[in-house]
Amino acid sequence: MIDKSSRGSLSFDFLIGITVSCLLLIFVILTSLTFSLVEVAQYIAYATARTYFIGHKNYDEHVGMAEGRYDDLNQKFFKAGSDTAMSKWFFLSGMSIYDSGRNAGFSEENRTRFGVGFTFTSKVLTMEIPFLGKVGSGTSGFAFPIAAFLGREVSTAECSSTVGAFVQGGNGC
Repeated sequence: MIDKSSRGSLSFDFLIGITVSCLLLIFVILTSLTFSLVEVAQYIAYATARTYFIGHKNYDEHVGMAEGRYDDLNQKFFKAGSDTAMSKWFFLSGMSIYDSGRNAGFSEENRTRFGVGFTFTSKVLTMEIPFLGKVGSGTSGFAFPIAAFLGREVSTAECSSTVGAFVQGGNGC
C-alpha cells in the first residue's frame, strides 16, 4: 500500500539540495575568480617592479615610469575609476615603491633590492550567509598584500672581480 501522508517530501528535498548546490557553486566560482585575480595582481606587481628596475635617466623618471606602468595595467585589468562590477568587487590600492638603500644613502652598487607593493582588495567574498553570519570583517572586504622584488644585476666588473678568480681559463661572466 502506498503511503500518501508523505506527498511532496521528495520535492522539498530536491529544492533544498538544488539551493545548497547552487550556493556552493557560486561560492567556488567567486573564490576561484578571486584567486585568479590575485595572480593578475601579482603580474602587475612584477611588471611594475621590472619597469622600475630598468635604468632610466634619473630617479624621478624611474618612479614616473613605474607609476605609469602600474596605472596602465590597473586600468586594463581592473578598470580603475569606472563604474563596473569589476571595479566595485576587486581593486588595487596603495602602490609603494621599495628601493632598499636609497633612503639609507647607499651608493648605487650597494642597493640590492628593487620592488613595488600594493594591496589587492576583494569585496566579492564579503557576504552574509543565512544562518551562518557574515563572512569577512566590515565592508572593506578581504585585503591581500601583493609585492614583487627584483635583485640588482651585478656589473661586468663586479662579476669579473668576484667570479673571475674561481674560473680557470676565463672570467666566467
